[in-house]
Amino acid sequence: MSEPLDHHYLPIFFLSRWAGNDGRVCRFSKPAGNEVKAKRVSPRGTAFERGLYEIRGLPPELAQTMEKDFMARLDASAAQALELLESGLPEKDWKSGPRSSWSRFMLTQMLRTPEDVAQLKSSVKQDWAKALSELEEIYTARRSETDPPTVGEYLRAQNSAEEDEFALSIARTLMDHPNIGQSFNNMHWQVLDVSNDDFPLLTSDRPIWMTLSITEEDAYWAEEVVYSRS
Repeated sequence: MSEPLDHHYLPIFFLSRWAGNDGRVCRFSKPAGNEVKAKRVSPRGTAFERGLYEIRGLPPELAQTMEKDFMARLDASAAQALELLESGLPEKDWKSGPRSSWSRFMLTQMLRTPEDVAQLKSSVKQDWAKALSELEEIYTARRSETDPPTVGEYLRAQNSAEEDEFALSIARTLMDHPNIGQSFNNMHWQVLDVSNDDFPLLTSDRPIWMTLSITEEDAYWAEEVVYSRS
């Protein structure tokens, strides 16, 4: 089986809700300059980046573990939760399992875009460089003639994937943070059907609407999941 290289930051199960009768969604983008282009594409053919969650430096069969083992399971459970939400939020079925699955999915939508992942990796790289500079003097004093000339080269020889592994471990911790997830679970849940409204909805790479925080009085968050096809 080939490794999954196209990593969707908007999952296919989510995008498929916005497809028209032709099975495609209308994608608006700016491929060059400020001119907006519209194109109809399949849900599989948009909102992804190749190797977005890849751990560079690992063998091919291990480099995609974030996508295969973490994101795929998270999205699969969220897809099941969405089916319950679409059935009208039945209280007897809306238990802690699906509720947590959808809370987790909503949280990841604020953390999984290419810009988010790039920023996280950049921050880790900066902190890593600072830590290495502080270790350099100690390493120089202790290194043997057969050791690499710098502490950075020494660590890369031990594990060239360490920076990506550390950055993505932080991402997983934030995406599955038990305290934040429980705060979302404890909120009042409601499904709003706007399918008969005059104006169709649009979604985006960042589909979450929310208040500045979730701890303030009357805090809310919401996500559009179904497109009005009128």
